[in-house]
Amino acid sequence: METIQHKKILVADDDTNSLRVMLQAFKEVGAKYDILYAPNGKVACELAYQNVPDLILMDWNMPVMTGLEAVKQLKQNSITAEIPIIIVTGVMIDDLNLDEALQNGAVDYLRKPINVIELIARVRSAINLHDVNQKLKEIYEHNLEQKKRELATNSVQIAQKTEAFNALKELIETLPASNTKQEAMRLIARNIQLDAHWDNFKMHFSEVHPDFFSKLQTAFPEITQNELKHCAYIKMRLASKEIAQLTNISVKGMETARYRLKKKLNLSAEQDMNDFIQNI
Repeated sequence: METIQHKKILVADDDTNSLRVMLQAFKEVGAKYDILYAPNGKVACELAYQNVPDLILMDWNMPVMTGLEAVKQLKQNSITAEIPIIIVTGVMIDDLNLDEALQNGAVDYLRKPINVIELIARVRSAINLHDVNQKLKEIYEHNLEQKKRELATNSVQIAQKTEAFNALKELIETLPASNTKQEAMRLIARNIQLDAHWDNFKMHFSEVHPDFFSKLQTAFPEITQNELKHCAYIKMRLASKEIAQLTNISVKGMETARYRLKKKLNLSAEQDMNDFIQNI
């Protein structure tokens, strides 16, 4: 039989007969499980915080703290929130009871008297599923970090390009009027393409912060599209000078825009708008 090697399992149960059955079952399948034991939910929580097991088998009815109470507590703690927990019960076996356990964070249940084959199958299934989910989470977080780096690079490149074209535009404006000057100005205008840059930026930004724009528009329905842009650039921690270049407004106009945006966000003079937007 294929086994899962080197996994740490916490068994919380005040029933010595059930405990003996479970320990014997793990021994017979030949898996190298490290077994921790708790006689009640309170001790189970303490051991879980200290040891962070790969799986918890939690009896529902125990003294001091019930298994269900322990599940709720463990799921509220960031250290133990993702540990898969299987509820073990011989009394609370109605569908409503089992649904309650699942609703509060258990991933599976096991009825008493314990069937050894079912026990091992459910343990292996829960651990395998958790391992797969953790791997998928790692892949997602890696991809998300990569997208964040790409978005930051894209933002800086757009700002630098816009700054360069604006500087060139100012230089050309000092030249005498001519057909060459007019053609150069048209060429610069085509290359800046702020709207095209925004569409590209917004697409990548939404991949990293999928609910950002909807949250802003729901909470502050009077916010304009230009103000949404402003908020997105602040979320990217761009400097005011860079935002001014990207939105094609002057530094003076930037001050006015920030003042109006702060009022629309219902922020007091003491509140920092940058901090507020970072928390959205």
